[in-house]
Order: sequence, then C-alpha cells, then structure tokens
Amino acid sequence: MITDHEILRAMFFASDKAGQELEGAHATVCMMDADKLFENLMSLARGRQTDQRAVRRLASYIADTKVMKVGHVRDFIMKLSLGDRPVHVKRTVMSEVFGPVGFNILPSLDKAMVDVRDAARLIPFLGFGDENTLFAPDVTAQVADALGFQGDIASAPTGAMLVVDRMERRRAITAYDFFMADPYLPVEIKDFSMLQEFQRFLRKNPISTQMAQKLADFFDAPITVGVRDVLRFLNGSRHPHIPWEVARNIIMDAFERHGTTNFLPPEINYYTYWVHLDPDDVKRRLHANHAAAEAFSRMLLKRLPLEWTMPFTDEQLTRLSLELLDAHFSYPVYDVEPYAGVLSVTTLKTALRFAFFLPVHLLNIDLPARRNPANERTLKDASMAQRFLEGLDEAQREDFLVTANQLLWETDVRGGVWDGHRILPFQPIETTFYSIQDKAQALKDPGDVVLEDTTLEDMVAGKTADYLEKYPDLPEKLLVFFTLIYRYFLDTDFVPDLRPDKAGMDLFVKGIWGYKSKNLVITGKQNGSEKRTGVLFIDNKDQFKQFQRTMDRNLPIGLAKYALRLIGPLIEPAMQRSIGIFTAHAAQDRYKHSRLGSIKSAAAFGVRYIAHVTRSTVDATLQTTQAVVEDLIEDTRDGILHILESRKHDR
Repeated sequence: MITDHEILRAMFFASDKAGQELEGAHATVCMMDADKLFENLMSLARGRQTDQRAVRRLASYIADTKVMKVGHVRDFIMKLSLGDRPVHVKRTVMSEVFGPVGFNILPSLDKAMVDVRDAARLIPFLGFGDENTLFAPDVTAQVADALGFQGDIASAPTGAMLVVDRMERRRAITAYDFFMADPYLPVEIKDFSMLQEFQRFLRKNPISTQMAQKLADFFDAPITVGVRDVLRFLNGSRHPHIPWEVARNIIMDAFERHGTTNFLPPEINYYTYWVHLDPDDVKRRLHANHAAAEAFSRMLLKRLPLEWTMPFTDEQLTRLSLELLDAHFSYPVYDVEPYAGVLSVTTLKTALRFAFFLPVHLLNIDLPARRNPANERTLKDASMAQRFLEGLDEAQREDFLVTANQLLWETDVRGGVWDGHRILPFQPIETTFYSIQDKAQALKDPGDVVLEDTTLEDMVAGKTADYLEKYPDLPEKLLVFFTLIYRYFLDTDFVPDLRPDKAGMDLFVKGIWGYKSKNLVITGKQNGSEKRTGVLFIDNKDQFKQFQRTMDRNLPIGLAKYALRLIGPLIEPAMQRSIGIFTAHAAQDRYKHSRLGSIKSAAAFGVRYIAHVTRSTVDATLQTTQAVVEDLIEDTRDGILHILESRKHDR
C-alpha cells in the first residue's frame, strides 16, 4: 500500500531548493526537477509492473506546472534587517507567546483548517471559470494510479481543498464544505452552480452601494491627507485627478473587457506526516501507538459504565482511545483569549509572555511539551469520539471527559499506557501541511507562449515598469483585481496578504499595501501577434480581519487576527489608493480629460484643499480615539463582570 506521505516526500526531495534559499517564515517552497521526480516516483513502485512512459509524462507535468509548499515543523524563520542570515526561533516558543491571542504558529490541523478556509473564501470573489480552472486535481491519487496502486488512494472529489491523511484514515474537505461552515461568507454556496451564479453576479455588479460611497469620497477629494501621504508624495505618488463619475465608468469598462479573468491558481492542500520522517519509521510508530490504544481502551472499559461502551465494538473503542491519545499528544491547542482591545490586559499578557520566552529562546532551553486535555474542542475533528459523545447527555459527557483526562494524566506520569505487564509508550508523530499550487507560468490557453514574468512589487519598484506599456490589458486587469479585493474586504471584513516585502517601512510608515506586493505575479504572454497578461494572487492564506463588535465580540479568533481594528484606517485607504493608481493608468489611453479645468480659480482650489485637510485630520483622529476608548470601556466592563461572576460562585 502507498500513502500520501510517501508520494509528497518523493516530490519534496525532487527539488534542489528544498530547505535552502526559498525558505519562508512558515513553509519551504519547492520547484521540482522532472528527471529527479521520475526517479523518486519509480522508487516507490516496489517492483510492480508500471508504465514508465506514463509515469514520466506525469512527472514532467507535475514538475512543469506545479509548485509545492511544505510547512515548517520546528523553526519559525524571521527575516530581519540584521544582515542576510534569517533568525530561526523554535515554533513551540513562538506559539506559547502568540497562541493565546489567536496566532498558533505550529502546523496543527486546526491551523491548516483555518488557513484553507481563508483560501476558499477568496474563490467566490477572485476566482472565475469552470471547476477545472478553479480547483486542482488530487495529485497524489494520480501518482498512485500511475504507479499501479489503483484503489490504495481513493481520489478526492472535484472541489477538494484539503485532504487529511493520518492515523490510517484519509478524508477530503471540499471548498463547498468550507463555504457552508464559514460564518463570514455573505452568501450561501452549496455547489458549483451556486458558486458560478455568485461569481457572474459579482463581475457584473462589482461596486456595491457602500463601496460606491467610499470610492466617491476618495476620488472626489482634491488630495489624500496624512503624514504617510506626505512621504508617498515625496516618493512621487499623486492623488488621481479623476472625478468619481469618470472613474466609475473606467472601472465598469474594465470589468466589461476583463471581468471573466481568474486571479487564483488552483490548489490542493494535504495534511499528513512531516516530510523528514522516514515512512518505515512512521509505520512502526503507528503500530506501536495502536498497541498503546488497545491497552488504553481496556482501561476505559474498566472505568466507564457498561451501558456507555456496550454499543461499540472493541475495534471502535480502540479507535476512540487512539483519538484521545492523539489529541492529548498533538500540537498544543490554545484557549484563545477573547478580543478585548489593543490596549488591554490581553496585550499586557502577551508582552509578559514575550518577556518570559525571550531568554528561553536565547539560552536554547528545552521546555516540557504542553499536553492537551480531552474536551469538545480538542476532539472536534475526532470522528469516533464525536460519535461516542453524541450518545451521552450533558452530565454524562462531563463524566466521560473527566475519566478520560484522569487516564491521560496517569499515562503522562507513567510515561506510557500500562497494559498490566509493561508500559507501552505513545509516540506523537509530527505532521504538517503540503500545498500544491499551479505555477503562474503554467496557466495558459492553447497557442499561448509565455514571454516573461514579474511581481507587482518589482514592477512598481521600476525593475519591470515597462510591463504597463508592453501589455495594454494590464492596467485594467489590475484595476479589476483591486476592485474585487476591496469588495471582498467590505463584504467579509477580511484582508488578504498583499503587504510589501519590507513591511516595517513601507506598510507601517508609508502606508503602502496592495500595489506593491510580491504575492501578485504578472505573466507576459503572446498568442500570434497579440500580447496579454496573466495576473495571479499566489498567497491566499493567513488573512487578517477587521473587528466588528456585533459579530466578533466573543468569537475565538483573538487579538492577532483582529489587530486591524486600529490599523484598518491604514489598510482601507491603501485599497482605495490601489484602485486610484490603476484607474489613472487605465484612463491614460482611453480618456482625455483635465480635472483642473473644471475648477474656476486657483483660490477656490486652495479652499477645497484646506477644507479637505482639516476634515480628514479630524476624522482620522476621532476614528483612532474612538477605537481606543471603546476598547478601554469594554475591557473595563469585562473585568468588572468577571469579578462579579467570581464572587457569585464563591458564595
């Protein structure tokens, strides 16, 4: 039998760049070599009669069209301005600091689910086309079939976004599963026809009423105001001198011509054992863990009432025990502190955790592993545990979890599960995510020839600025893209990762976001005499959310995700500025007008500037002050209520 882990490992080690200069903070980016991949795949055939030509064709297809990202397990890699060498920090240490505020850096299944849910949420907004355009095939199932292991890996259904393969169980979660479980998606999408219907509606009606008002305020303002605007002005940035009535026509014309553009490469994600684990070692650990689970199930039978366990077979109780032990020994699951404002006790706790763990990192101290208690949160993805709990009432569930945690505690103390004769250790097996995404250069129609590619950051920096002249469709495609990004933000409150590479200076000082990003790849193509571009957003995970009190007050996302409550005034103007920049570029060829000609006198123009500067300064000050004051009021309220609740229980 062949596994996803073996195939993904063969793909990983077909890249000379694995673990080297293409390392990111969370993942290693792998570009595969076709010949090496063919050799690695053939080594998995294990003497079977295999059509080598078919395997070679598949290896070439994967290497030529796919890029793979593999999540880091042990180190978090920070690129600081301290020379060329990145700083490596243990992911356990980083997660202990930031996990309670909603930023668990360990590659847990829970984190993978959140990241893929964010990626799926973008598909209705940035995606367009048939299912084969929007979704990637199950690559590992294709490889297994080509190697002659038909039936070993059942292919995931079309639309699968995440395949989880661990503890000898494989399951696929589709984009539609994520859509229906996502409280932030503004529409119900159960299947492809509903997805297609929403995408068509959005491309015909990209500007909502709320969006129109905000963009009208932006375009009709004589200038943009603030310290960051002065810095951008000194770097050559200018406010677009285009009235909103004209700008709206330019945007709608761009959608008329390029509204069917797909801005997302199809991808499929896997969650399974770490790439650096030997498959034979994984099998040995699985066998040993199964023996420990059998012993644990016998302990459960002795402690639990007979009527609770009677409906289940020995095999099912062993599975239940395996899930309990796995949840207990897996990556730490943190109780996310409710959002209580940036200036709050939560922020203070984070600062104190940082102060404690900094010397832990500097001195390279190994801390004891954090263990998870068995509860409904840590067991939410455990199918047999959920089935067992469904048969119990609330009081019985509480008794079961108490008993299970007592046995898990005894296991910790003993160093394993006691089977009556010896200690059977349970060995956690490190797991991580694998993301397989189509290369930007591979997405071409029949007859297309790829000429070159760049990123939006390099283009704006001047390295490939000639793209705007060489490819006439590019300004309007970028205008369509940033209009959809802004609509996505207003409809969901989420912000995708379009930050510049030097976030410290460009984002937080200059307020640049969106129009200077390495995550937007532009590919120059030619078909006959026609030149055109492909525009793809390649990093669709790890989004941030604007805090909305009515919906988000008690949801367990945490300060790390809700930080936009105070930096929202930084990001939203940058979205508008991105739309303004490419509206101006699109207007150069198609519209000839002068905004200044409509103003009767220089004096009147000056008065408009002064009034706008004054109003904008007041608005920005009040907005930031309001956010801070509301945070302080609500944090104080929560503190008082907590004290009153504690006293009530003490009586």
